[in-house]
Amino acid sequence: MAICPTRRPPTGAGGGPAWSGYCITLPWEVYLRYGDRRILLENFPTAQRWLAFLETKAQDNLLVRWGGEWDFLGDWLWPGAKGVNGDTPETLFFNNCYWIYNLQTAARIARVLGQTSQADQYQQRAEAVARAVQAKFYRASEHSYVNGFQAYLALALLVNLPSADQQPGSGSSWPTKSSSVARAISMRGLRAARSCSKRSWRNRETI
Repeated sequence: MAICPTRRPPTGAGGGPAWSGYCITLPWEVYLRYGDRRILLENFPTAQRWLAFLETKAQDNLLVRWGGEWDFLGDWLWPGAKGVNGDTPETLFFNNCYWIYNLQTAARIARVLGQTSQADQYQQRAEAVARAVQAKFYRASEHSYVNGFQAYLALALLVNLPSADQQPGSGSSWPTKSSSVARAISMRGLRAARSCSKRSWRNRETI
């Protein structure tokens, strides 16, 4: 099964890094469930081209908005949001976290395929981007990110942005609710993060 990334879905819809980045996420999730390396072999060249494209849209180790109004969507809209929010801190944070997640996942895929050098390169790149995202978006006085919504805290934990002494259970001042988010992510990965996001937005919770 070949997966083709696109900057946006069919005409009349929108897209963004998480849309096209699924060309990495989906093969990995299928492999985890079925253990068949063929889907990784078939789609890894596409993943490499997608990551190479993202490098052309980065400045100082951070993705910047590209394309038109509908080409750089984050995790869609949150309560009180206006328009498509392509330039907001929330969208920039989400898309850069998803870039990190793509890089980390590509590194895992490369290791399964025996491409150790490529795996090391992607992991090192993920770490460099993570440092830039942490420096740009972490609000130290509040132990939080961007607007403090649980969705964004979940993403931060998913890609290991906070240092060990900043994470829940380490004695830090990280918001209490994030402990359950951290446990869910450790067990179920990105799907848990997105589930937390949906519940948080539906209930209009902030922490």
